[in-house]
Amino acid sequence: MLDQKETDVTLAALRNRRAEIERWLDGPAKKATLSALGRVIAELERENVTSAHEEAAATTQVAEDAAVG
Repeated sequence: MLDQKETDVTLAALRNRRAEIERWLDGPAKKATLSALGRVIAELERENVTSAHEEAAATTQVAEDAAVG
């Protein structure tokens, strides 16, 4: 799994690539390429959100354990 900085850089690069493709491709190849990029971006964004939630939950659990302990 990518760390936050790597994910941000990867998403930025993918979004830039998508913008390039939107400017020059036409027809079915454009649609297929944009769909594929969209799926990759969506997956990375989902992983990023899930990772952030998991990290927040772990931090909360550690704080709760420390308060009890």
